[in-house]
Parts: sequence; C-alpha cells; structure tokens
Amino acid sequence: MRCCKQFLFLSLLFVSINDLCAQQSASHITKKNFKKLSDQYEVLQKSIKDLELQRTQLEKSLKDYDLRLKTFKEDLEKKEQEYDDALPESDADQKLASARQADAIRMSYNLQYLQLQNQLQNQSGQFAEVNDFMKTKLDAIQKNLRKSR
Repeated sequence: MRCCKQFLFLSLLFVSINDLCAQQSASHITKKNFKKLSDQYEVLQKSIKDLELQRTQLEKSLKDYDLRLKTFKEDLEKKEQEYDDALPESDADQKLASARQADAIRMSYNLQYLQLQNQLQNQSGQFAEVNDFMKTKLDAIQKNLRKSR
C-alpha cells in the first residue's frame, strides 16, 4: 500500500511538473509571438508615419503647382489683353472681337450645361443605388415579418 501511495505521489508530482513545464513553454511561445507582433506593429506604425509624411509633401506640391498654374493663367490673360489692346480697332476688328466674345460666352454656357448634366447623372446614379438598397431592405423586413407570423 505504501508503495502504491509513493507511486501515486510521484505520478502526481510528475504530472504537475509536466504541466508546469508546458505552461512555461506556452508562455515562452506567447512571449515570442508577442515580441514578433509588437515588432510588426512598430514597422506598420513607421510605415503609416512615412505615408502621412508623403501625403503632406504631395499636398504641398499640389498647392505649389496650383499656385504656379494660377499665376501662369493670370499672366497669359494679361498678355492676351495687352495684345488685344495693341491691335488697331476697325469695324471688322470690332465685329471679330464681339464674335469672339460671343463664342467665349457660348462655350462658357456649354461647359456649365455639361457640368450640370454630369451632376444630374451622378445624383441619378446615387439615387438608384439608395433606392435599390432600400428596396432590398424592405423586402428583407417583409420576409422576416411573414416568417414571424
């Protein structure tokens, strides 16, 4: 009987030591995984910071480009006006100038019309998407109501 108790005690001791070793190795693996994941997290954070820096640099470059483009456009318009002012004005020149002005106005109206048409198409598409979504949602609700009855 005493031998059996000693064997049982040794068996329990062995199982306890085995469990303890398994827990330590599991926590060791978890620590390794945690370290690996935290390193990956830091790399991702650095990448995000780099992307944010690139985005701000791109925004600054775009603002500079827009400013240069606006300045160029204004300078070009001034030169065109100076050129038009330097030309002698005759009846033919006045008719030509008024025809050009009418063409410019017509082109402006056409551009505005196209922009409105484009906005209308976009809004129609959005309305259709929302309408389809709402129909699907309504059908699902009706189906659930029928099932519950």
